[in-house]
Amino acid sequence: MSHRVNIQYSIELDDLADETLRLLQRSYAKLETAVSQIELPAQERVLSLNTLRSIDDTRQELARIDQAFSDISNIINGYVRFTTADADTQGGEPIDASDLERKLEQFKHSVAHVDEDPA
Repeated sequence: MSHRVNIQYSIELDDLADETLRLLQRSYAKLETAVSQIELPAQERVLSLNTLRSIDDTRQELARIDQAFSDISNIINGYVRFTTADADTQGGEPIDASDLERKLEQFKHSVAHVDEDPA
């Protein structure tokens, strides 16, 4: 039984699409290989240990492929969040520190009045 480990490495943002495509192509190739190796047994041998082993091997390989697809999904989700956050910060208004301080004082004042209210 093999063990999985999480690794982390950095690449240039410009290389992310190529690296993601490489991982995706590798996963699709493994999926095609797994599917091409499936052989249906004859009816008289379907209820056998060999069939059971074959099914188990296929399931395990599909689980490894599914994990690879999950990793690729996480990469793409991270990229989408990164680009969305980047667009949000670039398009927003700059924060005025004095305006922020004024709003904070107003909030403190309103909270103080709530604490004093015996309701």
